[in-house]
Amino acid sequence: MITRRVMRPLLLALTLLGCRQPMDSPVRSAPETVWEDYDALLQEVVTVDGYVDYDALEANRKPLDALITWFGEDRLWGRANDRGAIWLNAYNAFVLFAVLEEGRPASVHDVEGWLPFEGSGFFYEKAFAIDANRYSLWEVKQERIRLRRLDFRVHAAMSDGAMSSPPLKQGVYTGPGLELELGAQMRRWVNDPKRGVRVSDDGLQFSPIFVDYADDFWRWGGERSLCMNLAPYAEAELRIRLIEHDKLGCPTPTFDYDWSLNDVSHRDDDPQPP
Repeated sequence: MITRRVMRPLLLALTLLGCRQPMDSPVRSAPETVWEDYDALLQEVVTVDGYVDYDALEANRKPLDALITWFGEDRLWGRANDRGAIWLNAYNAFVLFAVLEEGRPASVHDVEGWLPFEGSGFFYEKAFAIDANRYSLWEVKQERIRLRRLDFRVHAAMSDGAMSSPPLKQGVYTGPGLELELGAQMRRWVNDPKRGVRVSDDGLQFSPIFVDYADDFWRWGGERSLCMNLAPYAEAELRIRLIEHDKLGCPTPTFDYDWSLNDVSHRDDDPQPP
């Protein structure tokens, strides 16, 4: 994981050199129903298990394009009560928009960039308009969501466009309902044997996200270990396994993160990985 201290100067240099690619919508003005339209679109193109039907999204992308336009129309700060939910929606919408604009790559890591590391072209070098500013996906995630919300559950609410990303929500996040929605997303993620916590005869394996952001779960979780922070969101059998695993010190072996595009056509219908 690239640290914030290292990434900020790199992003500034890219901006000064004109190397960041503006990601602008073809829609000139967002309709008043933009959020209702986008919510309906997500219900149509996101599957029950949180993958994306990109064929359906590309065929009916206008609500997504309109929302990208809305973010750049100086409206965000007029909805202070919804700001946390709006940033989460922005992150996920920007990912979907960038995937379409890049021609639906086999993996978001395939998008080429200037910086010499995987994911640079997609996560660091695209610049999305919000109000009068432009942000990369990295900046939205790290500076506008993680470090403002201080809640480990936000990791369950952001999809990086990868098969191993947490399940995408079938609808938008809302300001009044955000607490319940984050809890529901954590339960979906933790209990997903492909993307959350896997159980095998050899023990437990965890999503690499839990390890990459271990400090978030430790600082903001309130419990003494990752296992005990995840246990309240786990179903009965998994909860027992997590509690038992905690007695061993909660070691965190991880499974390989699948960065291929989270397209429903790529989904393996076997509910339990080998």
